Amino acid sequence: MLTNAFYMSNYEVSNKEFNDFLASLKKSGNSVDYNIAKIDTNNWVTEFNEAYMAPFSKQYHTNEAYNNYPLVNITLEGAKLYCKWLTAELNSENQQANFKIAVRLPSRVQWLRASFANYKNAAYSWGSSYLRNDKGQFMCNFKNIGAENIYFNQETNSYHVKEKNISYVLDNALATAPIDSYFPNDFNLYNLNGNVAELVVDGITCGGSWNSTGYDVRNQSINDFEESSSTIGFRPLLLISSK
Repeated sequence: MLTNAFYMSNYEVSNKEFNDFLASLKKSGNSVDYNIAKIDTNNWVTEFNEAYMAPFSKQYHTNEAYNNYPLVNITLEGAKLYCKWLTAELNSENQQANFKIAVRLPSRVQWLRASFANYKNAAYSWGSSYLRNDKGQFMCNFKNIGAENIYFNQETNSYHVKEKNISYVLDNALATAPIDSYFPNDFNLYNLNGNVAELVVDGITCGGSWNSTGYDVRNQSINDFEESSSTIGFRPLLLISSK
């Protein structure tokens, strides 16, 4: 897997970071980009109609308590607009430098390079095939089904899950967790597996989310991206070049 050199953000984009972007658009009077980038908070309710997610819909993107939580419910176009805005912001802050910065969404290949770090074929970004470390701590935020909730149905000759018994809090998170939660990989990148599935320019998401099973938060896990979701966010990369 060959890639050119790049820098990947240590964290998923946070609510505060994206709200700063939206505030900048509003202040500048750029209503076109603002309407493209704005967040669909109603996804919390429509996607999980059997759970009481109304508080997330009302508070998650606006309450300061969630400033350090990952942004979700964003469109691909909105994520690209954020990267364009951040490019301008960073270059404005470094006008006297002899380099320029380009902020982009990663490709899947770039995302995989960052996720594998020093472990070429590892299942997860921390270089292991297991979801716990040697102290028994969960390494990421995911939907923990648990062996105690899986049973064999003799009528269908297949395994089933007692979904109503699934715990969302055994990994210390009800839904998303703060962007600096759990443990970084060898490149000091957090939450590449689980927490929020991450948009890439290929039109897919990588790494699974807080609502994905352990198998579905592997480095290689992907899903097609169709629309904004309360399980999907993004992480930008930076390309540095000389002026």
